Amino acid sequence: MTMRVLSIGEFWEGGTCLERAKELAAVGWNVVQFDTTPYKRGGNRIRAGLQHRLLWGPDVARFNRDVLQAARAAGRLDVVWVDKGRWLHANVLDELKRSTGALAVHYTPDPAFTVHNSRHFDASVPLYDLCITNKRYELETYRSKGAREVLFTWQGIDDRFERIADCGRIDSRPVDVVFVGHAEPHYVTTLESVRSVTENLRVHGPGWERIARRRPAWQGIAAEPVWADAFPATLARGRIGMGLLSKLCPDAFTTRSFEVPAAGAMLLAERTADHQELFQEDREAVFFDSADELRDKLRYYLSREAIRRRIAEAGRARVLANYHWRHVLAPAIRRIEEMRFAQ
Repeated sequence: MTMRVLSIGEFWEGGTCLERAKELAAVGWNVVQFDTTPYKRGGNRIRAGLQHRLLWGPDVARFNRDVLQAARAAGRLDVVWVDKGRWLHANVLDELKRSTGALAVHYTPDPAFTVHNSRHFDASVPLYDLCITNKRYELETYRSKGAREVLFTWQGIDDRFERIADCGRIDSRPVDVVFVGHAEPHYVTTLESVRSVTENLRVHGPGWERIARRRPAWQGIAAEPVWADAFPATLARGRIGMGLLSKLCPDAFTTRSFEVPAAGAMLLAERTADHQELFQEDREAVFFDSADELRDKLRYYLSREAIRRRIAEAGRARVLANYHWRHVLAPAIRRIEEMRFAQ
């Protein structure tokens, strides 16, 4: 029997939610998409910002009504897959389960309780049959809030990193160092250390243009965010790609930990146990603990192109062979099928 799934999330090109839905379809599941993007990003910007923070408002209410209507229109459902369910009311999730008999699965690549917390999700945790998280440090929190079952997975890369030719070209890269991410204070400080070694640095993401307006030295370095195919193409311009970790939560790896080497840049990341589990240090990626070590590593690898290229090639090979979404979602897909067919 083909699994029929209602997948609820933000389906925009280049977004990881869309890539996960593609992988569910690739294993033969019949995926019905319910796109939350118009509810979260449409209309008045101020209203959208308030609703995002308060988790309350006309678009939140409309979203919950429309989800129920979509489930009724979908017919038979085996799984309701919710991506980042911060807006989904617990009573609506309960109705979805009762009316369809489907398993409820929650997935988020973000910290659900540390930063992107939601009273609606907290109330819904005991209703999900399976919660999937990339955050080891939140596993016990899921359990303490009544999760029936929690599964840890890595994050992954998508087909763009295989399709875009520049990702496979390890040499002929015009930028010494590239970073893509928000302009958090920790990132600004760390990248100042990078800038002290090389001015051939490019930084993209929300908030960086504001940094450049305030600090003239960042002009020509900091730029706007990049999306869709421009995202891997931007990472592929760098000889070295930075893997920095937010200090707003205790992350030990991020999606960029996989995307940088997949784009063919040598990953230079903060040293953590997870990074050392994912990659062989100094063979598939390079790590640092301090600003001094960061500067030393930059000077070394920027002056030794053959060694840098060898590490970049090995890192890319590791990611393509092990950390595509089809690899990292496989355990979740197997577990969902086991749970469904055991009913």
